[in-house]
Amino acid sequence: MEKTDGLIKPLRPPAGLEPGFSVLMVSHPADIAAIPKSLNLKAEASHRVLMSRLYILGDLTVIGPFMGAPYAVALLENLIAWGAGEIIYYGWAGALSSVLGIGDVIIPTRALVDEGTTRCYFNDNTAASFPNTGLQEKLQSRLDVSPAAIHGGAIWTTDGLFNETPEKIAHYQAQEALAVEMEASALFSVSGYRSIPIGCLLVISDDLSHGDWQPGFSEKRFKRTRHRVCSLLPEIFMTKGDL
Repeated sequence: MEKTDGLIKPLRPPAGLEPGFSVLMVSHPADIAAIPKSLNLKAEASHRVLMSRLYILGDLTVIGPFMGAPYAVALLENLIAWGAGEIIYYGWAGALSSVLGIGDVIIPTRALVDEGTTRCYFNDNTAASFPNTGLQEKLQSRLDVSPAAIHGGAIWTTDGLFNETPEKIAHYQAQEALAVEMEASALFSVSGYRSIPIGCLLVISDDLSHGDWQPGFSEKRFKRTRHRVCSLLPEIFMTKGDL
């Protein structure tokens, strides 16, 4: 699709952003609360961006929460317009494969498109979108969440939170999707469209692989992995010469 300029323009950037800043996009409210707390960042020092909060710590910007492809991309478009250099999206996902356990991490290699936002940028029935390979490899090598496991593979992104039917699950399992979530394929699509590198990691919070829904949000293994990811991601970003 030919790139065109939309009529609606991005918001004015918050003070303190320098061109080329790194972004950690954090989807869940519990994690966007935990990361600034671990870094001693105060809520009153943050900036309101749409329905989310943005924290600035040197070259690192942390933003969230958000849910669903359209809103995630609205944040992303503003960040790109403000000069973001690279982006990592961190969220939760439901397992579609019995290989994955609650609290495991998946670093996707591709996202199967089952959301409408990508169609606003590409009208060619794009089937999949992709993160930046280099960022994914660096996350894979530097993120230690043991004893939880880290997996690589495809994921399925859907708009239909309450329409993850057995038939749809079987369809995407047949395409080797390991997990399902609601933002990644759109974020990958728009980052590619805007030529900005994006990486992604997802913690497995629930399981749909056995024909029913098995929530794991209260399990210790899930909470332990989330705590580990929330503490490690800023360190990875702020280590010189890293991402």
